[in-house]
Amino acid sequence: MNDFQKAVKRALLFGFCGAVILPVIHECYANISKTLFTVIIFVLAVISGVMFSKFDVKSALVSISVFIALTSALGICLYLLIHPMIVSFLSNISKYFRLSFIESEIYYERVILAFCVVYIVYGLTHLGIVFVRKTKKTNEEIKTYIDNAFND
Repeated sequence: MNDFQKAVKRALLFGFCGAVILPVIHECYANISKTLFTVIIFVLAVISGVMFSKFDVKSALVSISVFIALTSALGICLYLLIHPMIVSFLSNISKYFRLSFIESEIYYERVILAFCVVYIVYGLTHLGIVFVRKTKKTNEEIKTYIDNAFND
């Protein structure tokens, strides 16, 4: 399996998991804690960005785009299925809180920002990896140059 296939396989895995997680986080965001679940969304975005940094630029950018598209589209469909079950569950154990339109917009803006963070984290970690490789290569060249200088 080549690098591109591995990247897309990871994107599909993350996309399916994200599609299930986002509706659940939406309900927890509304009923438990807005701050905690905003942090969780961004932590998951950072982890996703780091996990995609193992791949080359083309594979990673395509797979991140597949991940975001799959999570978004399938997340909306799953929200329509999961939402009634979560409402009935939460209504049975406590009072259910529904987000207003503005609060829902804020939540979805944070999710979109988290999707952008995946690209940013990937870029930063990829640049860090490239920097480390170049530094290691330069250090080896300097070591070889110094060894050869004393041999002459």
